[in-house]
Parts: sequence; structure tokens; C-alpha cells
Amino acid sequence: IRNGSVQALAVGGEKRSPQIAGVPTLSETWPRFTSSTWSAIVAPAGTPAAIVDKISQAVTEIIQRPDVTRALLEAGNEPVGGGPDEVRRVIERDRVVWRSAVDAAGIVPQ
Repeated sequence: IRNGSVQALAVGGEKRSPQIAGVPTLSETWPRFTSSTWSAIVAPAGTPAAIVDKISQAVTEIIQRPDVTRALLEAGNEPVGGGPDEVRRVIERDRVVWRSAVDAAGIVPQ
């Protein structure tokens, strides 16, 4: 994109990317449409809350470091952070959205 060999038509997130601010979001063309990727660190069910909290705090501290934030942004990622409750919310939101898309397409899980 930066060297002009390809042209970005849209970004999938809910807001424009600061790295390519001139590129609109999908929802600017198709209202209510978003598609984004995300990453999270997860632990097995039943992991003690104290361990989950310690990991969450450490990850938050790391992604707030200017060098890490810069590297993530340069790679096209938006560092957001958030604890276990936020990850659960995102997973549930995406589960509902993609279940609806699968059902609308008539796809039958195998």
C-alpha cells in the first residue's frame, strides 16, 4: 500500500486506520458492516483469577510501552488492551455476528 503497488479499498474495523487514514472503513460504504481481526491471550477454563489478573496486567503494561505500541501500529495493528471481561465480550459479539452470517448463507456446520 505504502509503495503504491496495491490500493486499499477499505479497512474492516469500526474506525479508519491512522496508518492509512485516507482509506475509508467498510461501514462507510456498507452501513453496519465491520470485519476486523483481533488477538488475545487465553488460558484454560478454571485458571485461578489471580493468575489471569497477573497475565492481563503484564500484557497491558507491555502493549502500552511506546516501542511495542509503535511496532504494533507499523504492522497495521491497533493495540487496544483489555482484561478478561473485554475478551469475553468480543468473543460473544463475534460469535453472534458470524453465527448470523453462517445461518443466512445456509451453511451447515459439519
